Amino acid sequence: MELTNSIKQRFVKDFKLPINLIQDPYFDYFIELYNPDFDTYKKLELLQSFLNTCKDQEDFFQKGTTVSTAVKEFIQNSKAYELMNNADLNSFPQNKNLTQQNIYIVPNVDKELISIDLEKANFNSFKLFHFEEETGIKTYRELINQFTDQEYFQQSKMFRQVIFGDLNPARQQRIQKYVIGQLCQKLQENGCEISSASSDEIIVKNKSSTSEVEQILATAPKELQFFRVEKFHFSRIGDDFDFFVKYTEQKDGSIKKEFKNSPGHLFPQIYKQHLKLELNQYDMLFYHDGYLAEFKEPVFKNEPTLTSKRKI
Repeated sequence: MELTNSIKQRFVKDFKLPINLIQDPYFDYFIELYNPDFDTYKKLELLQSFLNTCKDQEDFFQKGTTVSTAVKEFIQNSKAYELMNNADLNSFPQNKNLTQQNIYIVPNVDKELISIDLEKANFNSFKLFHFEEETGIKTYRELINQFTDQEYFQQSKMFRQVIFGDLNPARQQRIQKYVIGQLCQKLQENGCEISSASSDEIIVKNKSSTSEVEQILATAPKELQFFRVEKFHFSRIGDDFDFFVKYTEQKDGSIKKEFKNSPGHLFPQIYKQHLKLELNQYDMLFYHDGYLAEFKEPVFKNEPTLTSKRKI
């Protein structure tokens, strides 16, 4: 079936891709450009696999709604959901001394930091209300597999947010902050300095060993152990702006790359600057109030000369 602009727009949103121009021929250009760091070809394959099961565009959107509705109803009918809704929130105290800080600042460039990131925090927060014991479902993947075999839905972070965004998200976040507070207490009791603590991530600034941090957190209650511990650092892109690229060490030895403080309308230029690639005219395009607009000059003063390999 045809890959319409509406489907492309949903695809970009589902996978949080930095593609603002979804019309032809721009879409294909950015899919190719971003593949090395965003795995866009693989994600597009997942979309195509799902589309092969759909009759048309309407069916594509309807199937997504059907799956998300079924998952939500399953959770809403669980005892765990009832327990969460009726729980005394005073049983989940918040550590008011912990605050989220912007760590992506120039003084932190190239510093080794450690992240404790709650994995699929919205799903795993239900573990505190015995969801796993009740349903036999241990992971988010197992949950989604109850309703679809499409990997597209498994990989889409936005799809998960849509589901749990309708399941009393304010209470979920309260529970997540409680978990973060409990983990921070363990860390601080063992000499860790906390640089920032949000509702789903802790940044430790004075440790360089992930195994040491993992050993500390191994003493936390089992129902709180749904996190990953990773070492990272970041560098600055250019000298005149606070655009950064974050490098996170993965368990398999690979490096995950993420771009921080990078506005969508500038992202093609930021990405090309990072990779030291020449700009072309597509990289200079963006939408303003619904109209296609173009930068008259590059954002970065030291950008290579513009090339015009394709016609606009």
